[in-house]
Amino acid sequence: MEMETETLIWLGFMAILTLLIGSIIVMVIVSGVFTPIDVSTGAPYIEEVVIAYRFATGPYSNCGSYFSDSTSIGPNQQQIGIYYDEPGKVLCPQCARLVPGSSYSRRL
Repeated sequence: MEMETETLIWLGFMAILTLLIGSIIVMVIVSGVFTPIDVSTGAPYIEEVVIAYRFATGPYSNCGSYFSDSTSIGPNQQQIGIYYDEPGKVLCPQCARLVPGSSYSRRL
Protein backbone atom coordinates (compact mmCIF):
# COMPACT_ATOMS: atom_id res chain seq x y z
CA MET A 1 0.00 0.00 0.00
CA GLU A 2 1.54 3.33 -1.05
CA MET A 3 1.37 6.38 1.17
CA GLU A 4 0.04 9.48 -0.40
CA THR A 5 2.40 12.37 -1.05
CA GLU A 6 0.43 14.57 1.32
CA THR A 7 0.83 12.05 4.16
CA LEU A 8 4.59 11.77 3.56
CA ILE A 9 4.99 15.55 3.59
CA TRP A 10 2.95 15.76 6.79
CA LEU A 11 5.06 13.05 8.49
CA GLY A 12 8.30 14.73 7.37
CA PHE A 13 7.10 18.07 8.69
CA MET A 14 6.15 16.52 12.05
CA ALA A 15 9.56 14.76 12.30
CA ILE A 16 11.44 17.99 11.61
CA LEU A 17 9.24 19.93 14.05
CA THR A 18 9.78 17.29 16.75
CA LEU A 19 13.56 17.39 16.23
CA LEU A 20 13.54 21.19 16.34
CA ILE A 21 11.54 21.36 19.57
CA GLY A 22 13.65 18.60 21.12
CA SER A 23 16.85 20.44 20.19
CA ILE A 24 15.57 23.66 21.74
CA ILE A 25 14.60 21.88 24.96
CA VAL A 26 18.02 20.21 25.19
CA MET A 27 19.82 23.53 24.54
CA VAL A 28 17.80 25.30 27.24
CA ILE A 29 18.56 22.56 29.78
CA VAL A 30 22.27 22.37 28.90
CA SER A 31 22.70 26.15 28.93
CA GLY A 32 21.83 26.23 32.63
CA VAL A 33 18.57 28.17 32.51
CA PHE A 34 17.09 25.94 35.21
CA THR A 35 20.26 25.86 37.37
CA PRO A 36 19.69 27.59 40.70
CA ILE A 37 21.94 30.55 41.50
CA ASP A 38 23.37 30.62 45.02
CA VAL A 39 24.09 34.16 46.21
CA SER A 40 25.66 34.50 49.63
CA THR A 41 27.85 36.77 51.69
CA GLY A 42 30.78 35.87 53.83
CA ALA A 43 34.43 36.44 54.52
CA PRO A 44 36.66 37.19 51.54
CA TYR A 45 38.37 34.24 49.90
CA ILE A 46 41.82 35.86 50.23
CA GLU A 47 42.68 37.94 53.30
CA GLU A 48 46.21 39.02 52.37
CA VAL A 49 48.22 38.59 49.21
CA VAL A 50 51.69 39.56 47.99
CA ILE A 51 51.77 40.28 44.28
CA ALA A 52 54.80 40.64 42.03
CA TYR A 53 53.61 42.84 39.18
CA ARG A 54 54.65 45.01 36.30
CA PHE A 55 52.85 48.18 35.27
CA ALA A 56 52.09 48.34 31.55
CA THR A 57 50.32 50.62 29.11
CA GLY A 58 48.96 49.76 25.71
CA PRO A 59 45.97 48.11 24.10
CA TYR A 60 44.35 45.31 26.06
CA SER A 61 44.65 43.06 23.01
CA ASN A 62 48.43 42.97 23.58
CA CYS A 63 48.32 42.10 27.29
CA GLY A 64 48.84 38.37 26.63
CA SER A 65 52.59 38.87 26.29
CA TYR A 66 52.73 40.53 29.72
CA PHE A 67 50.98 37.56 31.29
CA SER A 68 53.35 35.21 29.43
CA ASP A 69 56.30 37.06 30.99
CA SER A 70 54.68 36.83 34.41
CA THR A 71 54.06 33.11 33.95
CA SER A 72 57.67 32.48 32.89
CA ILE A 73 58.92 34.11 36.11
CA GLY A 74 56.48 32.26 38.39
CA PRO A 75 55.10 29.26 36.48
CA ASN A 76 53.36 27.69 39.48
CA GLN A 77 51.87 30.92 40.79
CA GLN A 78 48.33 32.14 40.36
CA GLN A 79 48.09 34.93 37.75
CA ILE A 80 46.27 38.15 38.47
CA GLY A 81 45.48 41.14 36.29
CA ILE A 82 44.23 44.59 37.24
CA TYR A 83 42.79 46.71 34.45
CA TYR A 84 42.53 50.40 35.32
CA ASP A 85 40.56 51.57 32.30
CA GLU A 86 37.29 50.37 30.83
CA PRO A 87 37.97 49.18 27.27
CA GLY A 88 34.96 50.87 25.68
CA LYS A 89 35.52 54.21 27.41
CA VAL A 90 39.27 54.73 27.07
CA LEU A 91 39.87 57.44 24.45
CA CYS A 92 43.24 56.17 23.29
CA PRO A 93 43.62 52.34 23.18
CA GLN A 94 47.41 52.82 23.33
CA CYS A 95 46.97 54.55 26.70
CA ALA A 96 45.11 51.74 28.49
CA ARG A 97 46.70 50.89 31.84
CA LEU A 98 47.02 47.40 33.26
CA VAL A 99 48.99 45.49 35.88
CA PRO A 100 49.72 41.83 35.11
CA GLY A 101 51.33 39.85 37.90
CA SER A 102 51.60 36.72 40.00
CA SER A 103 50.51 36.14 43.59
CA TYR A 104 53.37 34.72 45.66
CA SER A 105 51.99 34.36 49.15
CA ARG A 106 48.38 34.20 50.17
CA ARG A 107 46.73 33.82 53.51
CA LEU A 108 43.38 32.17 53.07
